[in-house]
Amino acid sequence: MLFSERSRYPHQSQKGGWESHKFRWFSPSGIYRSMVAGNGLFYPILGFASCVLFIYMSFGDLRALDYVIAEARRHRIRLLLTLVNNLHAYGGKTQYVKWAWEEGIGLSSSNDSFFYDPSIRSYFKNYIKTVLTRKNTITGIEYRYDPAIFGWELINEPRCMTDPSGDTLQDWIEEMSAFVKLIDKNHLVTVGLEGFYGPNDPKRSTVNPEEWASRLGSDFIRNSRIANIDFTSVHIYPDHWLHKPDFEDNLKFVSKWMLSHIEDGDKVLKKPVLFSEYGWSDLTKNFSPSDREKMYRTILDVIYKSAKKNRSGAGALVWQFIVEGLNEHHDDFGMVPWARSSTYSLFVQQSCRLAKVTGLTQRDRSFRVSDTPLLSFSEATLSKSSSSFFTSLLRALRSPISIPSPSSTSSSLKAMYLRRLLVTGAGGGETKATFLLPAIISPSNLLKHERTSETGLGFLILKSVSRSAGRLLTSKRRPPVDQWASLTHDINGSERVTGG
Repeated sequence: MLFSERSRYPHQSQKGGWESHKFRWFSPSGIYRSMVAGNGLFYPILGFASCVLFIYMSFGDLRALDYVIAEARRHRIRLLLTLVNNLHAYGGKTQYVKWAWEEGIGLSSSNDSFFYDPSIRSYFKNYIKTVLTRKNTITGIEYRYDPAIFGWELINEPRCMTDPSGDTLQDWIEEMSAFVKLIDKNHLVTVGLEGFYGPNDPKRSTVNPEEWASRLGSDFIRNSRIANIDFTSVHIYPDHWLHKPDFEDNLKFVSKWMLSHIEDGDKVLKKPVLFSEYGWSDLTKNFSPSDREKMYRTILDVIYKSAKKNRSGAGALVWQFIVEGLNEHHDDFGMVPWARSSTYSLFVQQSCRLAKVTGLTQRDRSFRVSDTPLLSFSEATLSKSSSSFFTSLLRALRSPISIPSPSSTSSSLKAMYLRRLLVTGAGGGETKATFLLPAIISPSNLLKHERTSETGLGFLILKSVSRSAGRLLTSKRRPPVDQWASLTHDINGSERVTGG
């Protein structure tokens, strides 16, 4: 279900809790009805970029994550939290297998046993429960009730190559998505797929980058059809997937790849399609920033056209923006967006034209991309006209928004509301906007308890979507880089709420 049908959030009476907002939708019969907006409402996208921050924590100590979520709320950011990584980075599914093997209860040392070993599934469920039911020590709100979180991603880029039929991964997704929904009915759930088509549909498989992609145990259509999956996820990494040195061939692939998935969202799945990662490596042969911008413009143009035609393509998150001081921590996709004015302008232009398409605000006629200076190293700065534009946008977003019935919503309307979700943020906070800069925060080793039913294992990636997140990373009030890199200091006692 896309929207909460409760009259109010259970956390409404908690200290620090948020009032839920009532919106109205216009039914086909012409009758207006009211509905309470859940955290997973679909709203039009403006924030669509990514940054990476690393937060290292001792076992069992989630206060740093509490801080991140509290700051996200303060800066009107919505977070998409990824519960585990298929890759080795930060432990991933491999760490679960290792722990089970060390305990003498693992069925196999294969990394793919993460998906089929009952003991490891139990580990992961305990971890999910620990995270979703945690009470934030700063806000006093349990994660499952926190409006700063708009959804959960089950796993980043799942692959189960020991079972290319896809049955093992399908069973795992069904079980884990149902378990998340059992605990948390307030947030959206997605899988975290790369978007590859499986072997059971030869026609669609031709859209895959190459033949190997159909043998990874995942299937975009089959995995996304699961009832508890609210929206689909797709990644775009042509330079890693294709053995085609010709840049124009890569551009053609990207267009075909995106349009195929958007069509499936419209006609087959009836669900929004979020391109939750896309990137172009600076290690690509003959790499140039201008080629990367051309690739990104192709992607953003497809999203813009989808929004303009009210189709299922809901948004695209670039992997990845970084800020100065984090160069040692990023991969070959990272870039400082304001270091190159044409790159910066590309994303500002996308924000502006999507805002215009979605109709949430009247665009400031005096705003021009050339009016927007690069962000300074110390704080976010915007010209008077651009600040006025974003301030007007925030003011407009506080107005009531009509939402459709969850039972009768078409895929195109769902996509439209996902776009709206990605721009409206978490509610509350300040009115002055800065550059629209979401973040991805990757804490490692979040939880590990000793052989108890409270075992929580793994890591989280927080993919965030914001309309004023720039200040989180670039304002004078942000923690120094060294504190972001090792955020283990105690939270001020005056803000702490007992619990968690």
